[in-house]
Amino acid sequence: MAYVEANPGSGSGTPYLDATGILGSTIIAGAIFGGMAGALFWKGKQGKYAAQGRG
Repeated sequence: MAYVEANPGSGSGTPYLDATGILGSTIIAGAIFGGMAGALFWKGKQGKYAAQGRG
């Protein structure tokens, strides 16, 4: 607390661009879930399991 009170301009200490930070983990999670969604979409567009003649 003493360091924070002595240095008010040093920020909150939240590492936004670090992989353990907010933005970094959001990007990593988006890449993982986006890749999964893309793979499922791509497999669905192949038509092997889709009903023929419906899109």
